[in-house]
Amino acid sequence: MSVPPRREVHEIRAERTLPLPASLVDLAELLDVVRGELGSAGQPATDAVLRVHGRALTVAYVVPEQPKQAPKAVGFQ
Repeated sequence: MSVPPRREVHEIRAERTLPLPASLVDLAELLDVVRGELGSAGQPATDAVLRVHGRALTVAYVVPEQPKQAPKAVGFQ
């Protein structure tokens, strides 16, 4: 079997960090925002990775790359 050529993939990873200790309301708001962002991109909330490091909770997830927009010319008629 021949090995297929390597294809480079670029991902944008977003992170949101909540300092600890935090209230359950703050935690719920954070998770709701992440779930909404992933849902609007067609990804399940389970794609997010949560980790506690020191005194902070970080939620990391991959977001789709935004298409590059052409710069707008201003002042031309």
